[in-house]
Amino acid sequence: MRAALAAKPMTELIEQYGPMRTVLQSHGPTDVQPEQHETYNLVVHGGKPLRQSRIGSPSVPVLVIQLLEYVDPVTGRPRYAVEHWTPTRFLVTDHAHRLMAEMAYEKAVRDEFAAHTVPRLSPARFLGGLAAFYDVTDVL
Repeated sequence: MRAALAAKPMTELIEQYGPMRTVLQSHGPTDVQPEQHETYNLVVHGGKPLRQSRIGSPSVPVLVIQLLEYVDPVTGRPRYAVEHWTPTRFLVTDHAHRLMAEMAYEKAVRDEFAAHTVPRLSPARFLGGLAAFYDVTDVL
C-alpha cells in the first residue's frame, strides 16, 4: 500500500490538522502524562499494524519503523501511531488523522535511510535504495 501524495505542503497540513503528538520515547518528555505511559505502551503495541519497514528478522529486529492504528485509552477514539524503534532508542508519535501519520511514517523511513541511526550496517545496504537498505519496506 502506498500513501496518496498530499495536495498541500506539510507545513499547511500541520497548520490545518495540528502536529504529531509524542506518546512515548526513551529519551525525553512526551505529550501524555507519565503515569499513562504504560497504558499507552500496551494499547499502541496491541494496535493493528498498517505499514512496516524493518531491518532484521521479526524475531531479532535491529530497526523497526511502523504505522499502527489503535484506540486512544483516554478518548476512546481511533488514532494512528508511528513507532521508530532500535535496541537503544524508541519514539512513538501519533495523530487523529491517518494522512498525517502516513506522511510521518514515510518521512521516518526516508530519514533513517538518509542518516541511519543503526551502527555497523553493511555498505551494500546503501547501494540499492530503500529496497536494499530495509529487509522489509513498503515505501518505494
